[in-house]
Amino acid sequence: MAPHDWRHVPDPALEKHFDALSTLSAEAFACYLPAYLLYALDHFTPDSLVTEFTIYLLATEDQDERMREYCHEHFGCLDARQMEWLGEFIQIVGADEDFRQHLGDPGAGYAFVKAAWKQP
Repeated sequence: MAPHDWRHVPDPALEKHFDALSTLSAEAFACYLPAYLLYALDHFTPDSLVTEFTIYLLATEDQDERMREYCHEHFGCLDARQMEWLGEFIQIVGADEDFRQHLGDPGAGYAFVKAAWKQP
């Protein structure tokens, strides 16, 4: 994805790298997260791997110390307004019946991410 500005990442690149967001450096994560979110909104179905993996990362069920450090480092690159937008995205996911049946309630996972974002 490196040759692409986040505003111009083609859908096939995101689909090929559906699970890459979690492997990016903190700076690259902050850069490409909007592309994944826009794709997820445009392809809002539990059948989309890009959407599913993006939600899993934003509302992680893996809430151990390693994940807290990852969230602090990666989400720490985001400002309060961006975190608010992520919260709104998670609310949209949680309000969708198909996603609730498939993923359960993403609110608790996002609360963990947000708490890790705030902690030093």
